[in-house]
Amino acid sequence: MALKSRDARYISQRAANAIISEVGPYRISTDALQSINTFLDEFLLQLVNTALSLDLSRIKTSVNQLLPSNLGKNAIVEAELEVKTFTESGERVDYSVYERMRRLGTGQDAFPADRVLPQFREKCMFYCTLADKEAPGVNRQVPEDQDRDVIISPIVAIYVTAVVEHIAEYLLTLIAKAAEHEDTEFVRVKEVFTALIDDSQV
Repeated sequence: MALKSRDARYISQRAANAIISEVGPYRISTDALQSINTFLDEFLLQLVNTALSLDLSRIKTSVNQLLPSNLGKNAIVEAELEVKTFTESGERVDYSVYERMRRLGTGQDAFPADRVLPQFREKCMFYCTLADKEAPGVNRQVPEDQDRDVIISPIVAIYVTAVVEHIAEYLLTLIAKAAEHEDTEFVRVKEVFTALIDDSQV
């Protein structure tokens, strides 16, 4: 069953608290964490709808369009490094599948964004090191491609996951600093919205 937006959890409570604790003795509320996960899922949706492609170069261009800032540039550097590490690790990459999938939407048929997004959600949650691997419904093995006509190559999934993770870590550090300014130990939705509104990077 495809993951819905409300079920997308790219960051676990434990990972979030570990990151914000590097700024200070803060903890994040469940609602605040959900709002960040929702923001990340919305970014993934925007990325899919902007790129309209599974071609890495077009995805990179779309990241630059959505995040025309140092955050976007750094996310791309991180993503490229992760893909390089993966391909050099000895993991088998079926480049013929990647080549076939990167041509989706270039012919007469429109890019199947509605079929791509659910697969991206599942694969990003699988590859994301910040996600809770023990949570119900989370795959402990690489999610199978249910749709044989739309297959997201591991290198594409890892690239996009790295971008999402970089944004997540940036946001968590940002809201921890907002909590520091508010002189509170508990990060709430208020700090998340304040950080998003005040920061020019996102």
